[in-house]
Amino acid sequence: MCLNTTTRNVRLLSSVLALAMLSPLALAKDTTMTFTVPSNRLPSLVKVELGDYNPASVVIPNGSTVKQKRDLIRDAIKAANPGLVVEDVGDNGLKIKDIHDNTEVKFDPGKTGEAKDKISCAAPPNGAIEFSGSFDPFGWGSEQAVFTAGLITDLGELEVAVTASELNFQTEGPIICQALFQRLAPRAPQFGAQINFAGDRLEVYFDPAYSITTGGVIFGTTSQSEGCTGSLNVGQSFSYHLEMGGACPGTVNLQWSGADANRQQGILFATNTGAYVIPNGPCQGTQLGLGTRNLQLYNVIGTGNGSGNVNATANAGACHGYVQLIQTNNCSTSNVAQVP
Repeated sequence: MCLNTTTRNVRLLSSVLALAMLSPLALAKDTTMTFTVPSNRLPSLVKVELGDYNPASVVIPNGSTVKQKRDLIRDAIKAANPGLVVEDVGDNGLKIKDIHDNTEVKFDPGKTGEAKDKISCAAPPNGAIEFSGSFDPFGWGSEQAVFTAGLITDLGELEVAVTASELNFQTEGPIICQALFQRLAPRAPQFGAQINFAGDRLEVYFDPAYSITTGGVIFGTTSQSEGCTGSLNVGQSFSYHLEMGGACPGTVNLQWSGADANRQQGILFATNTGAYVIPNGPCQGTQLGLGTRNLQLYNVIGTGNGSGNVNATANAGACHGYVQLIQTNNCSTSNVAQVP
């Protein structure tokens, strides 16, 4: 492991639902939505879908400010889901608190002609930006329409745009997406993400190493046509949680919580994150949040009463590597944490 120990082959047990590097989280997540000024000439319906929660929709009057629009959307979400807590973020955003794991949050701005909107949360696995149908090549005031797509990670925001004239005024969804893909995809890996072109949709996949605190999608168009939407899968939180502290090289501390009491857990190490699937043994089929580079089982220790900590000596080769825990009784896994 590059820690001072003997390398062992990883042969453990079953399947994990998702992977991420997280701060302590409950089995729910907060999701933030931010908006830009609408430019609709006529009242326009916008929609918010929240997986198993009730969908929300509201008409945005023409001439609305971004704050007025935000307030209308916030109130619509709360009216449709009285149990949800929705907080204001500045004048143009809102935060939906404690959304269930694996909820897909989707925003459809309709015909409001917004330059760009955003959806973000901690450690999402994936999102999508869609331009469905045919779009008016002109926006407000006969200006040519602009189509925008982008992504958000811990490394910053990457945003690209294409105008109707750059598309030779061929503003069908797949043509828009192809042009945006060509500008976005080459740079996405520098921001810890990958982009797939899927016809009238761009699929965004986040590297968990670079979306620990935030990941999201940026989308919008100044065209007055409907069909542009953005969505984000909030992913899964971990009740079985790992944190790492200390100094590397030197003594590092592994602290865990949420494990089953009085069981055994393996400490796994790799120098990259990924989605390695254990190929054999009792945990055959389990997907880890680690990659294959220097992947090894460092040690097997007890879980105590379900929480605890242990120190280990790390040499320089372990610094900034990645650690994950796996319980040997049921193959459940913790989040991935980075060596200091």
